[in-house]
Amino acid sequence: MFELKREKEATPVFRELAKKSEFEFAPEVQFRLGQCLLAGGETSEALRERSLAIYEEARARAWERGLVLADTKFEFGWIGGQLTLIDEALSPDSSRYWDRAQYESGNLLSFDKQFVRDWLDASGWNHEPPAPALPAEVVAKTQERYLEAIRRLSGGAK
Repeated sequence: MFELKREKEATPVFRELAKKSEFEFAPEVQFRLGQCLLAGGETSEALRERSLAIYEEARARAWERGLVLADTKFEFGWIGGQLTLIDEALSPDSSRYWDRAQYESGNLLSFDKQFVRDWLDASGWNHEPPAPALPAEVVAKTQERYLEAIRRLSGGAK
């Protein structure tokens, strides 16, 4: 799994992540001099180039539509000997989008699952299974934010 984060006006940061299990990730491995410990030099360079190209195009498209693509993740695998993007990409569930106007004024209005995380933290849940059921209004507000991000990204009418 690879993650891209945009730190203010800095260039994107490419990180290679190894998934230990369904719920636990290995420590980040910073991309340095085209050599990643997990994928190897040539593969890492290809992953880096493809990830950054996808990210830059998506970032520009989101910006034009009033969103900031703050970070995202891409999952690649080998299919028929070809390095292939194998999972969802650039959705509000796999990426962090902020409202551009709010961002430019110094505020962060997100269109991701942060709303759910905030509610869970405020609920007193200890982050051990089982998670508490989400109230209908939390589900509705999260759905509303996801749909607004999708509407903007797809160029849909208000």
